[in-house]
Amino acid sequence: MLANPTASKITIQNGSIYAFWNGIAVNPNTSTQSTIYVANVHIQNINFNYNRFVNVAFNQTNNSSLADCVFLGGTLTGIQDAYSQTGNHFSNISFNIGQNTAIQIIANGSVGGRFKTSQWGSN
Repeated sequence: MLANPTASKITIQNGSIYAFWNGIAVNPNTSTQSTIYVANVHIQNINFNYNRFVNVAFNQTNNSSLADCVFLGGTLTGIQDAYSQTGNHFSNISFNIGQNTAIQIIANGSVGGRFKTSQWGSN
């Protein structure tokens, strides 16, 4: 089942997310895998600062992207991509200061997707 059955594009862009538990959680079904998938979510040009657990979580999210974003400080996980069916695209991402894990991929079955990064750091 697709939670966005019309496959319309959902865009979140241009801003900052500061000091939340999770910055952006797409399809946050955390208890178990379900049959509901989300698609076509696009996050662009967001600064994620000092969010506690995860900055961006794509859970059972397909054909989505994260581009031109900066991750700063104090977060357990920068990007979490869990149980995608068709893969997601991450590009021009900068990680600086304090992430325990920059990218976490959790797979069940086939894994697809692309990741292109411009900067890794711990300044």
